[in-house]
Amino acid sequence: MNVAPVLKEHCSGWAAAFSRERDAIERALAPGPCELHHIGSTAVPGLIAKPVIDILLVVPAIGALNDTAVTALGYVARGEYGIPGRRYFVRRTGEALDVHLHAFAQGDRHVRHHLAFRDLLRRSETSRARYAAAKRAALQRSGGDKATYQSLKSPVVIELLAEALQSPLPG
Repeated sequence: MNVAPVLKEHCSGWAAAFSRERDAIERALAPGPCELHHIGSTAVPGLIAKPVIDILLVVPAIGALNDTAVTALGYVARGEYGIPGRRYFVRRTGEALDVHLHAFAQGDRHVRHHLAFRDLLRRSETSRARYAAAKRAALQRSGGDKATYQSLKSPVVIELLAEALQSPLPG
């Protein structure tokens, strides 16, 4: 059985953990151009989250990504891991945090989706509360199974993503 996640109240240290990872990844991939964004629930102040720092890495071309430079930082490469066009890496830190690195080529629709979803949750207390309630309900009803947890919260994620994509990205 895949164990359902533990949800924790937002921790201000998650932003610092992201910054450390971002800096290390930027150094490892230098001088190549890349963008790194903190995504996922740990990137949203006030939202309950699994203690996982999700990082979106945007590169000019996914085929040019230096996997060796990323794995030298202690990440394990998982290939596309179910999403065509993605490079997915995972790492466990000494802080009992997991770090998930999602790499996509610039212009991939998943880049816009991740950023739009995060930004909606950051700016909308109503959306944030709705997502938190869906996460709590899914965790309670999942019976401890991670796949069931994901499936139960999926309808709210889809609805919130549709709402997020109707709004222009800031900046």
